[in-house]
Amino acid sequence: MTNYTKKAVRGTIMLMINSSLASVFSYLLRLLLARTLSIEEFGLYYAVFTFLSFFMFFRSFGLDSALVKYIAEFEVKKEYNKIKTAIASALLFQLVSSIIFIGILFFLSNFLAATYFKNPMASSLMKILILYVPFSMLYLFLMDILQGFQRIKVLSFVNPVLKFLFLLLTFIFFKLNYNIFSPALALVIGSGLMFLLLIPFASKSFNFFKYKITNFKFITKKLFLFGLPVVMVTFGGIIISYVDTLLLIYFRTMTEVGIYNVALPTATIFLFLAGGLSTVLFPMASELWARKEKQKLSDGITLLYKYSFLLLIPFMLSVFSFAKLFIRILFGQEFVSGALSLQILLIGTLFYIVATINNTIISGIGKPKVVTKTILFAAGANFVLNLILIPFFGIEGAAFATTLSYLFVLIVSTIKLKQFIKLQSPWKSWCYTFICGAIFVGVINILKRVLVMNEWLELILAVTISVSVYILLIFVFKLVDLKEIKKYAKLI
Repeated sequence: MTNYTKKAVRGTIMLMINSSLASVFSYLLRLLLARTLSIEEFGLYYAVFTFLSFFMFFRSFGLDSALVKYIAEFEVKKEYNKIKTAIASALLFQLVSSIIFIGILFFLSNFLAATYFKNPMASSLMKILILYVPFSMLYLFLMDILQGFQRIKVLSFVNPVLKFLFLLLTFIFFKLNYNIFSPALALVIGSGLMFLLLIPFASKSFNFFKYKITNFKFITKKLFLFGLPVVMVTFGGIIISYVDTLLLIYFRTMTEVGIYNVALPTATIFLFLAGGLSTVLFPMASELWARKEKQKLSDGITLLYKYSFLLLIPFMLSVFSFAKLFIRILFGQEFVSGALSLQILLIGTLFYIVATINNTIISGIGKPKVVTKTILFAAGANFVLNLILIPFFGIEGAAFATTLSYLFVLIVSTIKLKQFIKLQSPWKSWCYTFICGAIFVGVINILKRVLVMNEWLELILAVTISVSVYILLIFVFKLVDLKEIKKYAKLI
């Protein structure tokens, strides 16, 4: 196997392990909030945080993704002055946009609290959380530099450390009786600390002061030409991710917002896989495309297509089958009404993981406009569907709208990627995989009716038997073979 494939596999495994740890800390934080705050306070915090997150894309202009791409490209060509210029340009524009963004939100905070959130406490929450905007921009900026230089080992540790900081600081602030303001203060202080921690790693990756800023206008234009279409992709992705919560805030109650913000992150916790793969794939796809090594890229994509669904389905469908149990045990009985929306969102998340891989590669090979069109169309459909379904069906309507949008992105991105890179068609393999998944759920449901025992023993036994059946089926359908598994196992 090529060094690129080894690099991708090893880098991805490292990121997956650490991303899993980060997801655990993030989920523990949400559990801490759900168990400490009232359901209305829980809903209010995530209402304000979601609103802020929705508009934070304005600060970047897509320069974050552009910086990753061009650092990787300029390093191949040893054009270090251009790397310094790109870094300086991206930092300047993101700092200015962050300051403007903070000013606007601070000025509007009282108005939004009264007319949109309908809770005066929202104003104070927003005034604290807007400080998260510049600090998060700074640490993410350093992460972009590290990603561009493909410092995967360092990047793999950032998220778990950051999420642990958020969890620890939130716990401390709760003990100090800051109540609903505790997680907001933790975000601000934690992101500032992460920026300070990353400075020496970024400095080691690139000696900024050794090189000169040259052709600032030309490089800036280059960054914006790549970045602006990415902004639209980000905007579309944020609409798909957040518009359901934003419309729930307007049409429904803070209690429903709170319940939905248990279901949504429980489903999307699996997106850490897509995030980890994207971190490795984006600069690598850019480099391979620049070197015209399309066959290596095609081989890697085929491998991801084959195994992404196969590996994810048992985990996600186990949560699907025991949704009420998981929510009740982890968050409490008052959140159990979110079980159906969780099940719907799990299916959508499964689609979106592979769709994200597709879109990362398409952007990495320099075709972000294709991704832009796909995401924007899906986002528009998502907004309309949410607008129609939420007033009548509440959180289940929001979940269904999001899942349909994710499915659309998967189908279109797969078709588009095949137009640029010669790939084996994945549809047949995916159909067989989903048949195996359906049988997996069927076996669990049968066992749930037959078995009468402690609910956790029932879960363990049912999942163990169903996974055994699933593994047998994927060999029956010839979705994998032992020689292939041994071949790729050597890369680890």
